[in-house]
Amino acid sequence: MAALDAVIRCTVGTTGFQLTSCKLHEEPIIREGAGLGYGRIGTKIVVTCKGWIEGATADLFNTALWAVKNALSSPGQNFIVYGPGDRVEVSILAARVLDGGPHITLDVDDGAINFREISFTVNAQTARAGGGGGNSDTPGGEDPVDFYEALMKVAVRPDGLSTITYTGEIRGPNVLARLAAVLVGFNADYPSNWWIKNHDYEVNEAGDRLSYTLTAVRLKDEQPVAAVNAAIDIVLTHSRDVDEGNRCMETWSFEGIVDGDVDVMINWVRNHFSPETAILRESVAVTSIKERRVSASFTTVKCFEAGGVMCRQETLRFTKAATVYEVKQYPGIDPILVERAKTVGRLVQSGSAIGVNGYPAANAPVLPTMLEAPEFLRTVLNAIERKVEWTYVMAVTDPTWDLSKLAGGA
Repeated sequence: MAALDAVIRCTVGTTGFQLTSCKLHEEPIIREGAGLGYGRIGTKIVVTCKGWIEGATADLFNTALWAVKNALSSPGQNFIVYGPGDRVEVSILAARVLDGGPHITLDVDDGAINFREISFTVNAQTARAGGGGGNSDTPGGEDPVDFYEALMKVAVRPDGLSTITYTGEIRGPNVLARLAAVLVGFNADYPSNWWIKNHDYEVNEAGDRLSYTLTAVRLKDEQPVAAVNAAIDIVLTHSRDVDEGNRCMETWSFEGIVDGDVDVMINWVRNHFSPETAILRESVAVTSIKERRVSASFTTVKCFEAGGVMCRQETLRFTKAATVYEVKQYPGIDPILVERAKTVGRLVQSGSAIGVNGYPAANAPVLPTMLEAPEFLRTVLNAIERKVEWTYVMAVTDPTWDLSKLAGGA
């Protein structure tokens, strides 16, 4: 039962009740005619509520029952209904009601000895400001109306996201303070991490009539909201480019209005990257004075496939063993070809690879016999990328060997 207290409740004077339902009916009071003092001169209000009384024992139930009877039997008390988020949904102030109201009638149903359902009806009549011979700017003899009404409109897009719009009017004293109370409930119902919210209002010159519009637009993804920082209206864009070297460059950019510490927003975007993603560069622009608008972009680099190696490439250059001649030239005679000493085939294997936040392993030599010591070179390309290069010079002793003997060779 106690959970209902957070959904709907009412107060009559200083006494509070939990309700299971509440129905409001308002009917305009019209004075037919033309000119000042005619038209709508007031409002008849009927509120029908249902609730319950319970007590652990018969004595406690009897005490609770008489407390309800005493509270509802006294006319001229403020009557207020609170909805979700303790938002005021019905407000009837005794000072603005005619004939000593509001007046309440109570019905108690038959039931168990310690539990009864109750229903009561609140009747009140208020006079419109300026009614009975006055005008809208000069109240004439009757209490100004204390009036609140709202209309909700829901627009749903094809992707399921919705826009909620409330339009309403508040009349009577302290209209700005009463609007602030409405906004408290509105903000509680539509939290900023999932909704973009706006509101606007107009107040007449006398300050006793206010019309407002509240709008909440549902977001596809959650935006950051903290005690010292709130992203009011941002758009986050993600683009990706993968080149032929398996190098994945991603750009995350966002632009929007931020309320609070810009660095909190920047860190929030940074924390959205996975651990294997490294930020290569970032840029941030902040516009202030008129509004705090932030534009920022982050470029990250990572290996598109598992293993973390990018731009791996290798070249094999094979010099085949063959009979080679040297040309000897002497004055007065034709050139003489002299066969050189026998040699072996020569295979040069060279390549490179780039890693993110570390050096990748070099490729292994394709043949076991080395003519020269293997050569390795490591280069720091930037704060993120590391490059390794290798060169092997190997002997080919088999006169029938060629590159087609290698795995994958043609």
